[in-house]
Amino acid sequence: MTRIKIGALLGVATLVGFAAGGLSLGAGGATPHYLVVEKTYSVASNATRIANVNCPKGMVPVGGGAHYGSNSFSGGNATYAYVAESDINLAHRGWASTLVVTGAQSRSSFTADVTCASW
Repeated sequence: MTRIKIGALLGVATLVGFAAGGLSLGAGGATPHYLVVEKTYSVASNATRIANVNCPKGMVPVGGGAHYGSNSFSGGNATYAYVAESDINLAHRGWASTLVVTGAQSRSSFTADVTCASW
């Protein structure tokens, strides 16, 4: 399942421009718009899976991650199921996370997401 949340980063445009050393935000200091794309993954017992969530065309990834559980953080036991690593994907179009379930844990769900922006 993939869920998409749409919004605008109100009041952040000036801060982002300052923090990035003069990043141009478009005509008239346009407010960046963001989109969070979430996808749920199922990982079998004693398996590893790469979760790769991409931004839609015209948007760029500005962050992302993954967590154990579907659609909400459930605070699972990191000994049995965990996110090993998480970073911008190799194509620089989304976010990739390595999901791990040990042999001591049954099939488990994870949620991965990418925050995308456009100006």
